[in-house]
Amino acid sequence: MWKRRYVFSLVLTGIAALTVFLTASGNTMNRREVSAHEQVRELVLSPGDDIQKALDTLEDGGKIVFNAGTYDTLEAIVLSNRKNLVLEGNGEVWINTKGIDHHVITFNECKSITMSNIKAQHVILEEGDNDPIEDARDGAVVGIIGGSSISLVNCELVGCGIYGVYAYSASPLLLEGCYLHQNAKSAVLFVTGANPMHTVIRDCIMTQNAGSIEVQGDVAVKLEGDNLIERNSPGDYENP
Repeated sequence: MWKRRYVFSLVLTGIAALTVFLTASGNTMNRREVSAHEQVRELVLSPGDDIQKALDTLEDGGKIVFNAGTYDTLEAIVLSNRKNLVLEGNGEVWINTKGIDHHVITFNECKSITMSNIKAQHVILEEGDNDPIEDARDGAVVGIIGGSSISLVNCELVGCGIYGVYAYSASPLLLEGCYLHQNAKSAVLFVTGANPMHTVIRDCIMTQNAGSIEVQGDVAVKLEGDNLIERNSPGDYENP
């Protein structure tokens, strides 16, 4: 009787399992079955994998690595109330989302998040995919709503995103080594409410956007290193 119950339990576990790649030791990648309710410390994705499901499986303090290639999504990738995560591209990684009425990636009230070596953009895959957008801030490539210690490192954020980055009351915020271009409004829009917001832009390129750095409210923007901010209309931002 015990053996039958044990076998039945194994069958149920197998049905509920989610297949992912986990980093073992060194550069060796092992494949194993992970329960849909189990959270893991490190994941490696390849094009075709479901990014949102993988992120939901990743525990706080974990890391997700994107293997080189193109990842197509229909909706925004959303992280809410997460902390101490690393999202890292391995090689040339593109994340494309269909339409411009939502962010490609949204960080909502997150803390200590680093996204590095990832390229992201909105694409119109078929005629009529571009639903009307009521609020231009919803059409940013990366949306950062609240939270703290968010870092975008060596990322390329390209139109037709309305903004490359829209951040609201997220402080401190770091953009380092990023390339933002062809965005329909500004490369970045930083907005704050009651609390001051602090942002560092270091060694970035912002070019051929409709604007460069747009701020609303008590936002301190510090330019560090060798930034190239040019050929944006109507003008290019300079430290006050």
